[in-house]
Amino acid sequence: MIKIPTTTLSLLENIKHVLNKNLLLVDDFYTDENLKLVTGGTQISRVGENRENVKRVEITRFGAIVKSSWDGRRDDDGIAILCRKEDQVGGDVEGRLNLWLRNEDERVSYRNMEKLFGDQWEKSTARNGEKCQPSLHKHGNSEMEFFALNQGVEQTVRLLFSPRANLEMASFLEVKPFDL
Repeated sequence: MIKIPTTTLSLLENIKHVLNKNLLLVDDFYTDENLKLVTGGTQISRVGENRENVKRVEITRFGAIVKSSWDGRRDDDGIAILCRKEDQVGGDVEGRLNLWLRNEDERVSYRNMEKLFGDQWEKSTARNGEKCQPSLHKHGNSEMEFFALNQGVEQTVRLLFSPRANLEMASFLEVKPFDL
């Protein structure tokens, strides 16, 4: 069941629920009301929706999730989400949600992600040759990918971790292939 998230981990639990139901492919998922419920974001911006078959949304301002700083102000730039649904020319339907975590306080550990999504990942220790700071943890600078087929929908989850093995970026992709 989806509840307005109060932590970054509860946000990720909501995203897992979205994937379990293949909701990235459903138009109703992209309503402002639903996106606020799922993500806890309070500012929804429509970006580049100039075509009928494209939904593209940026979500910011996560008040309750982003912890107050020492002086009581909130760091609203700690989390950003970009969602996109598009009907492809060949008939495939693609839905994507990208999550960026920029504030160390809002990060989720490698171990938390394994608990949430399981351990059936393709793992690499280097992030595609990307230059990173030296790793400070066994799973620091890791990149993980998970591939699944859920009710005929191809799913890919890609995670990038910091040198301290905290989640920095997560990409969730669902593709419903065109049936001939």
